[in-house]
Amino acid sequence: MPFVEIKQRAKDLFRISLPVMTEQAFVMFMGLVSSILVAAVGEYAVAAVAMVDSISNLIIAFYAALTTGGTIVVAQYIGRKDTEKAKGAAGQAFILSIGLSIIILLVFAFFGTHILHLAFANAADYVMDAAYVFLFIVMFSYPFLAIVQTGFGLLRGSGDARTPMMISIIMNIINLVLGIVLILGINTPIITTPSFGVAGAAWGLLIARIAGAVMVSLYLIFKTKTLRLDSLKWFRPNVSAQKSILRLGVPTSVESSLFQLGKIFTMMFVVNMGTYAIAANAIAGTLLGIINVAGSGFATGVMVLCGQKIGRGETEDIKTTALFASIVNIAVMFGVSLIMFLLFEPIVAIYNVSPETYVFLRQLMFSVFIMQVLFWPWSFITPAALRTTGDVKYTMTVSIITMWAGRIALGYLLGVVVGLGVLGVWMGMYIDWILRGICFNVRLVNGKWKGKQLKD
Repeated sequence: MPFVEIKQRAKDLFRISLPVMTEQAFVMFMGLVSSILVAAVGEYAVAAVAMVDSISNLIIAFYAALTTGGTIVVAQYIGRKDTEKAKGAAGQAFILSIGLSIIILLVFAFFGTHILHLAFANAADYVMDAAYVFLFIVMFSYPFLAIVQTGFGLLRGSGDARTPMMISIIMNIINLVLGIVLILGINTPIITTPSFGVAGAAWGLLIARIAGAVMVSLYLIFKTKTLRLDSLKWFRPNVSAQKSILRLGVPTSVESSLFQLGKIFTMMFVVNMGTYAIAANAIAGTLLGIINVAGSGFATGVMVLCGQKIGRGETEDIKTTALFASIVNIAVMFGVSLIMFLLFEPIVAIYNVSPETYVFLRQLMFSVFIMQVLFWPWSFITPAALRTTGDVKYTMTVSIITMWAGRIALGYLLGVVVGLGVLGVWMGMYIDWILRGICFNVRLVNGKWKGKQLKD
C-alpha cells in the first residue's frame, strides 16, 4: 500500500475514531475516579455497583446495538447525500429506542429486585442490600440513556463525532462532581452535606444522563445542519424505515444482549468466589476498559466509514478498511498496554485494596496486557465492518456460539471446576476472543459477506 494511501486512510479513520477515543478515555477516567470514590465507602460498595453495572451494561448494549441499525442506515444515506432519508431514519430510530426503554424501565420497576436476587443469589446480604438501592435509582435513567445513545449514534453516522464527545465529557464532569458531593459528602466550615454512599453514586449517574439527554436533543433540534430534526414529520411512524433499522439492529441487539447476558453468567461465577474476587474483577474490568478505549474508537470509525462507503457503492474497499483499522488498533493498544504495565503498582495503590484482592487483580491484569493486544482487535473491529454490509446474521451467530462455548463453558470449567478462580473465568474470555477473530477474519477475506447489502 503506497504511503500516500496509508496517510489518507489513517486520516479518514482518525477523523471519526479520535473523538470517540477521546470521549471513551474521558469516560473511563471518570469511571476510574468514580470507582475510587465508591471504594472509599467500602469493598462491599464496589461489589454492589459492579453487580448492578453488569445488568445495566446489558441494557446499554441493547440500546447501543439497536442504535447501530440507525447509525448504519444514516451513514449509508449520508454517503448517498440523501439527507431527507437520513433524517427520516433518525426519527424512527428515536421512536424505537425510547419505546423500548420505557418497557425496560417498567420491567425493572416491577421485577428489579427479583432479577438481582436471581442473578446473584449467593452474594452477601449487605452487598445485595446496597445493590438494591443502587438499582432502584439507576433504572429511572434508562429512558434518558436511550436518548443519549441514539443521538450519539446518529450524529456519528452523519460524520459528526465531535459533538457526542463534548456532550459525553460534560455528562461525566456532572457525574464526577455530584459523585464527590453525594458519595462522600462535604464537611467544611462553610458547608456541610451528608454522605449518601452507594445511593449518591446512583443519583449522580441519573442526573448526568438526564442532562445528556437534554443536551443531545437540543443539539439535534436547533444546532446540527446535517441531521436537524426540527419538525414532527421526522417522528411520524414509518414502517419501511423502521424495518431497515430493525433488520440491522435486531440481530446486533440480540448478539450484544446475549453477549452481556453471558458476562452476567461469568459475574455469577465470580460472585461465588467471594467479595475479594468480585472487587478485583470490577477494578480489572475498569482498567481493561481503559486499554480498550482505542478499540472502541476504531470499531465506531470502521462502522461509519464502511457505512458511507456502502452508500457510495465502494463495496470492494470494505476488506482493506477493516484490516487497516485492525492493524492500527493493535499498534495503539500495545502502546497503551505498555504504559498501563509500567504504572500498574501506582494505579492499584490508589484503590487501597486488601492483600487478598491485590493477588486476584495482579493475575488478571498481567494476563490481559498480553491477550487483549494480540486478539481483541481481530475479534471486534472486523465484525463492525461486516455489520455495515448487512451480514448481521453471521456476526450474531458466531458471537453467540463463541461466547457460550468460550466465555461461559470454558470459563466455568477453568474457573470453577479446575479451580483457577477468577483468572480461569478470564481465560474463557480470551478463548472467546480467539475464536471470534478466526471466524470473522476468514469471513472477511473469503468475501461471503458480499451481496448482503440492504436495499431501500
